[in-house]
Amino acid sequence: MTLRPSRVAFFPLRCEVDPSGELEASRAFLNILRREPTSIEVVNLSQVGALSRGRISLLLGNLNRIAGMRAALRSSSCDLAIIKIPTPAQIAPLRPLLVDFKGPVVFWCDSLCFDFPPLGLGLRLLTREPLLTGARAFLNGRSWLRLGGPPGRWVVVATQVQRAQLVGLGWDPSFIRVIPNSSTLASADSLARPAAPSAANAALRMGYIGHLDSVKGVSDLVKSLQELRKGSTPFSFHFAVSPLSSREAIPKFDDPRIRISTAVDRVRYLSNLDLLALPYWANWGTNIIPTVLLEAMNLGVPVLTPDTALSREVLGDDYQGLYARNDGMALFRAIQNMLTDPGRRPSGLALRDRFAALYSPRKVEEAWLSFLHQTLA
Repeated sequence: MTLRPSRVAFFPLRCEVDPSGELEASRAFLNILRREPTSIEVVNLSQVGALSRGRISLLLGNLNRIAGMRAALRSSSCDLAIIKIPTPAQIAPLRPLLVDFKGPVVFWCDSLCFDFPPLGLGLRLLTREPLLTGARAFLNGRSWLRLGGPPGRWVVVATQVQRAQLVGLGWDPSFIRVIPNSSTLASADSLARPAAPSAANAALRMGYIGHLDSVKGVSDLVKSLQELRKGSTPFSFHFAVSPLSSREAIPKFDDPRIRISTAVDRVRYLSNLDLLALPYWANWGTNIIPTVLLEAMNLGVPVLTPDTALSREVLGDDYQGLYARNDGMALFRAIQNMLTDPGRRPSGLALRDRFAALYSPRKVEEAWLSFLHQTLA
């Protein structure tokens, strides 16, 4: 599909540090815009890829970029502005900054608005990270949606779960487009993976990649590993963590089977795993479909993750690698079952087929180009 020559301003509200799903989704989107024959001139308002280090510098950088966004849009002659935001809660506060921009605006939402979790989980988050949890609840709360009302502009989300949340708040579904996020590495499917263990009690190579915030559920992984170490079942585990993460979230295991690193080649890292654990406690405050999950699916790496409406949408209702959320022992039992009975391990081939059918870079690109053709017509 060929688009008419256009100037598109792209602005991700949040600056990130690798490994970051939001950053990878932005890079993949820019690749789509810059690829011929779209005839699109990209006005990159965020300098995606120019990263800061440290939480304070990230916060200050974000505030500075928001101020620069308004000035850039006022002075530019763009045909369309695409603003990538953490949740729909940021739409209302951003509206005053866009009054001078005469073209159409698309709000691309990474995730769900904040919903306070069940009491037990909520208390754990408030106890462990009171300031961060409070800030997330305030900045991403549904009250902003009620305050601002439906935006009357295009909103792009990645899942039907997000769409249902907005429609439930009275937003016009005809202005909500579902386009899954992607990754610059999601198409790296040519690297052959070692064969997964097939015999019972064979060593299972497991891993986790990402931040170590409490909401990521890493403490459940720690509890599971502590239980696994008590037995004789062979395994190995590799934590690949963000440089912003505190190592204190993971105890110092005096165990050669468990290692921690901060810099990995993601494709090579995933290709040497038999099981990727993503024990997230919540669906908000992060890329709604974790980029690393898409990459794992395309490489045929089975994933173990909590049973939620979102995980069922992405992985399927009959997916075997789901367990009860916020339950370290449930995670341990799920791992133990896969260790002792290879038949309970999710099918890597089925994951690759599902990725190809729903989330391949080609399908994501076609969805974006179709949407841009509509908005730039």
